[in-house]
Amino acid sequence: KMGKTLGRGEFGCVKLIKSGRKEYALKCQTTKDFGQFYASVREEFCTFIKHPNIIFCFDSLWDDFNWYGLYEVGVPLCPHDQHHKVLWDIAKGLACLHAHGVVHRDIKPNNIVRVGERYKIIDFGLARPLTKTSDTQSEGMVSLFWRPIEILEGGNTDARCDVWSLGVVCLSLLRGYHLFDGTCDNIISQFKALKFSFEEGVYSKMVCGLDKRWNSFQLCDDLCLEYSTETSVPLVSAVHRDALLGRDVDIDMY
Repeated sequence: KMGKTLGRGEFGCVKLIKSGRKEYALKCQTTKDFGQFYASVREEFCTFIKHPNIIFCFDSLWDDFNWYGLYEVGVPLCPHDQHHKVLWDIAKGLACLHAHGVVHRDIKPNNIVRVGERYKIIDFGLARPLTKTSDTQSEGMVSLFWRPIEILEGGNTDARCDVWSLGVVCLSLLRGYHLFDGTCDNIISQFKALKFSFEEGVYSKMVCGLDKRWNSFQLCDDLCLEYSTETSVPLVSAVHRDALLGRDVDIDMY
């Protein structure tokens, strides 16, 4: 039984459906142009990555010019959620994604949901794999208010763009207001004036310049979180891991 619309995005919508007493989220995406098609391919690929802090996909289907994914139902992130719980859960999810060679590239409140007591990452339409490059960029990656400083200033980024975005989300929850807003220039100015209190120490290693920013594995280590780099799909290569860790590697635009 088809229910209400849970959300709409650039490529489609998510509907609530019921089967007996169970509820599911059905993601419907059109694939009529290349951008829509590749967004759906990324969603399909990421359904193979299973982790408690990544939204679970029960099944997926290609039909004519549409892609459908059947997911568990999540509750949207709200301003009263505890920042540290969101941080712990999503940091572990990111470490798993990065170990699989996937950069989400659009971590923001709309792409985090709570399922039961766990926070989970959703929406992989902008995700990219890392091959032989630390440059994971393309036009429009990362929504503006969560976009890393290196991109705002016209530089290059890597998998640590996800760590910045998570830091902005969680620090905004802690402070009770949006950390950054306005135009690109406004955000750059706000970042340069940013100060951290003692209890915000971990965020000073996330919302900072790329050269000082932790990767997701270092973040989990600092928070004493258990995570695994074991994967159910093969890693590309050692140079691929170097890119994940933010080390200099040969540029090979994806």
